[in-house]
Amino acid sequence: MPLLLSATGVASAQPVSAGAALRAGGGPANPFDFGVDLEDVGPEDGAFEFQVPAEEADFTAMACPEVRNPAKYKITWKAKHIPARDEPVSDWLEPGDSISYTTEKSNTFGFDVTVGAEAEAGIVLAKAKTKIDVTVSRSWTWGVGVTRTSANNTKKRFRAVLGNRGYRVKYTKTKIVAPCNVKKTTGTIIFPKAGDLSFGRYSK
Repeated sequence: MPLLLSATGVASAQPVSAGAALRAGGGPANPFDFGVDLEDVGPEDGAFEFQVPAEEADFTAMACPEVRNPAKYKITWKAKHIPARDEPVSDWLEPGDSISYTTEKSNTFGFDVTVGAEAEAGIVLAKAKTKIDVTVSRSWTWGVGVTRTSANNTKKRFRAVLGNRGYRVKYTKTKIVAPCNVKKTTGTIIFPKAGDLSFGRYSK
């Protein structure tokens, strides 16, 4: 169970589980609806572009030569916190409050394709490892007995949510397809980082 420490130093231990009330001040009706990830706001953290060779299958007798051109990807990314689904733990922290929790279950964080085709995940992940962060991963699992703490050093209350840090990656893919048409596809993939269990800050 999480150990909650107020600014006055008074500790209270409270179990938090899916469907349970999460503390005075109320929890979301949906135990996984924590509102806005307060780190995933504002401009993107970065951007880059890369190319992938065109597939021979795109070429036909009626196609223009440009169908052999590489597919072009434009990537943007933003730091993202991923709430724990296997062990939902959260609580409101007022300024000066802190929270500590030791995991009681294994927690697995996998990549999530929120928009676009899952087939693009491998291509985007390979480049994300070299351009964004070498710890970007398809999946990461934490075991039992891992302790994490968090403190509210801001001037506003927020909901501290147990989870793993990662990245929200957006891509735009542009390629020429037969006979000679420009095809653009877009997608959004959330990847976890390896080994970064922590509390995130949320709006509700």
